[in-house]
Amino acid sequence: MIILHPQYIKDANGQKTLVILPVKEFDTLMAELEDSADIKLFDESKKEDTSERILFSDHLKNRKQKKAPVIYQIQISLNEHTPKIWRLIQLKSDILLSDLHKIIQTTMGWTNSHLHLFMKDGKCYSEPSPGDDELERIDYLKIKLSAMLKKEKDTFMYEYDFGDGWEHTILLEKILPIDLKTKYPICLDGMMKCPPEDCGGVSGFKDMLKILKNKNHEEYQSYIVWLGGEFNPKEFDLVMINKMLRKRDFGCIEIF
Repeated sequence: MIILHPQYIKDANGQKTLVILPVKEFDTLMAELEDSADIKLFDESKKEDTSERILFSDHLKNRKQKKAPVIYQIQISLNEHTPKIWRLIQLKSDILLSDLHKIIQTTMGWTNSHLHLFMKDGKCYSEPSPGDDELERIDYLKIKLSAMLKKEKDTFMYEYDFGDGWEHTILLEKILPIDLKTKYPICLDGMMKCPPEDCGGVSGFKDMLKILKNKNHEEYQSYIVWLGGEFNPKEFDLVMINKMLRKRDFGCIEIF
């Protein structure tokens, strides 16, 4: 008979009960279970024996399957702009939000030159920023995408550059099994080129596109110089995006 001395504590959000066991007791428990042909289940909510038995190996397999990541097919679209600027991506559900930020930067075409955050149900998630008291932000460094999107059609928001205010909607289109032949993340499709950095948000971008259509406009040449050449708003290079995603940090420059 094993005598255990567990401790029960709440997690940081007070939502789950964590059970802490001394390492030696846990090892002893696991060893005894492995030697058992099967285990008997106990329904804690009813305080009674279910009389149901299950092979320990099957029990572990079931737990692993429940925790195994799946593939999320998500659409990322820039808000308040027509025609729609969007990307369709497949990635693992257990990817961290800090890595999702990098994937968004690469696939959309941003340069990671400004701060960012994610927002869901009125809560903000971002990298810790000491001294920033304007918003109560939740540290996202250990939060997975699956915590934000749980079922198809779920959405949350990503904002980049608080000055220009580029807001994106992230929509979970499909939940799929992992294809072992596919390297994730992968961009499947998209339309339109990302706006240039620091162009003044959606309204500034629209003004810029209007000016670029008129070579006789007094500001046309200054925009061409500022952009470093012609700007094609319909440009979208799927092959290049996927090459970048294969690189370190998903092709995202580490500035912020």
